[in-house]
Amino acid sequence: MNDNIVSIIKLCAPFLILALVIFPILKADRNLYKIASEPSEPDEKYLKQFYDELAANPNSATAYMEIARDNITAFPKPYDLDKAISDITKAIELDPNLAEAYALRALLYQHQLEQPYLAIEDLTKAIELNPNDKDSYEQRAEIYKELGEYDLAQKDLDMTDELDSEDA
Repeated sequence: MNDNIVSIIKLCAPFLILALVIFPILKADRNLYKIASEPSEPDEKYLKQFYDELAANPNSATAYMEIARDNITAFPKPYDLDKAISDITKAIELDPNLAEAYALRALLYQHQLEQPYLAIEDLTKAIELNPNDKDSYEQRAEIYKELGEYDLAQKDLDMTDELDSEDA
């Protein structure tokens, strides 16, 4: 692949994360997942509540997810990829049924760490936990296409069409 294209993809990956995972989650539950509609500096007051929650309850998967999400979406500062992965993994350890955690970590594996097989593993788990998550099917199809697994990609795309028809 052309080096310029790869550079552009890497530069745009944080915005893809926002578009593919975070904003659909916000749309589903605006009260639980409060993030500004555009990337911005972290909302320290908002974020403090999750650090306070972790101090009071170190087993809060929600707090770890919110801290990771803030770490990823707070621009213009560069985010700490290792910390984001660590926080998401901790959220999964605390709540293995948190489908959006698997989907978010998959985006980081796919776009930032270039580990498509780990991304597929996480997306498969996210789909297992939430079989109506069209975004996870689409993301996994994209990875399958990149890997040349066109039959698997088509199967996931067919599933997104089926979910679309159910929504109509």
